[in-house]
Amino acid sequence: MHAPLTRELLQLVPKTCLHRGRLFNATLWRVNRDGEWVVKDISACPWPYRWTFGRLAVRHEYRVVHRLQGLAGVPRDPFRIDGCAWGYRYIDGGILHLLDSARCGRPFFLKLEQVARGVHARGIVHLDLRNARNVLVDAQDNPHIIDFQASLFTRRLPGAIRRYLERLDLSGVYKHWLIRDGATLDTARGRILLWQLRLRHWWPFRGYRLPGRRALYQEEVAFLQRCRRERERRRGGGAPDAPAAPENQA
Repeated sequence: MHAPLTRELLQLVPKTCLHRGRLFNATLWRVNRDGEWVVKDISACPWPYRWTFGRLAVRHEYRVVHRLQGLAGVPRDPFRIDGCAWGYRYIDGGILHLLDSARCGRPFFLKLEQVARGVHARGIVHLDLRNARNVLVDAQDNPHIIDFQASLFTRRLPGAIRRYLERLDLSGVYKHWLIRDGATLDTARGRILLWQLRLRHWWPFRGYRLPGRRALYQEEVAFLQRCRRERERRRGGGAPDAPAAPENQA
C-alpha cells in the first residue's frame, strides 16, 4: 500500500508516544494522518544497532506482518517509512495483562487460539505469546496479536521443528488461559502447557519483570502440583483420596 507517512511528515505531524524505547527497543508512536497509525521507530537507538541488526529487525517484522494480511487479529495495512521505521493501523484495545478477568473466559481464549493457529497456517510462529503485553483486546473482546519481532518463518523448517515451535506458541495462549480461567482449560490443552512448563524449568532466562509476575508464578506452581498429584494417584491404582476421619474417632 501507499505509505501514509514519510520520515519528514513523521517529524511534523502531531503524535503521541505509546512506548519510549530503551537501548535496542523501538519507540512506538500513535499518529493521526488519514486515519490512526502506529509507527515503530528505532532511529533513537544507538547507531551500531540502528545500522545493523536494528534494520534487519525492522525489515523482518514488516515482512512477517505483510504476509499475515487478510488474517483477523493481526496488525493491518503495514507500510515502510525507511530502514528504521514501519507502521500499521492503530488497534483500539487494552493490553491483556491489564484486562478485567471477567472478559477473559473460555470464549475469548478460543478466539486467541484461533488467531495463533491462523498465524501458524501462514508459515509463521510468534514465539513471544507468553508476554501478555503482546495481546490486545478490543471493545468486542476480540484478540489482536502484536509485536512480531521475535517471530520466525517456518515453511522451510523440518516438520518436527515446526510443530515444536507451534506448540510453544500455543502454550503461551494456554498460560494466559490458566491464569484467567483455569477451571475451563481442558486436559488436551493442559498437556501442552504442562510440556512447556517442564521445559521452561531448565530455561535460564525469565524475560522482563512485570507487575503480577508473582501471581503468575503461583498459578504455574499450583498447576504443576495438581498434575503431579494426579500422576501419583494414577500410579497408585487410581483410588480416590480417603476421607478424613472424624476428630472424635479413636
